[in-house]
Amino acid sequence: MQDLSTDDLVTDTANPLRVLVVDDDANFRAMPEEYLASHGIRVLALASGRQMLEAFESEAINLVLTDIRMPSEYGMMLVHALGQRSSVPIVLNAPVEAVY
Repeated sequence: MQDLSTDDLVTDTANPLRVLVVDDDANFRAMPEEYLASHGIRVLALASGRQMLEAFESEAINLVLTDIRMPSEYGMMLVHALGQRSSVPIVLNAPVEAVY
């Protein structure tokens, strides 16, 4: 197995990194989307967990950044549903009051 640096992964045009950003708040979607895109990472930004699950049917995703509190959806249930479909790493974003 070949060891790759982060720079190799980002600049590998044959297999670019693809990050899925999921948040119902457009501002919270835009921040990581802009940052990651500025570093050559392909980003798919979506507003709902339903869209997230649908994206896995047609997209090759390497990492998911998702809010755990979205209207009419509970993030942990979405993470569980995603885990049934994929072993992709997931980073959860939670407002401070959701943690306590």
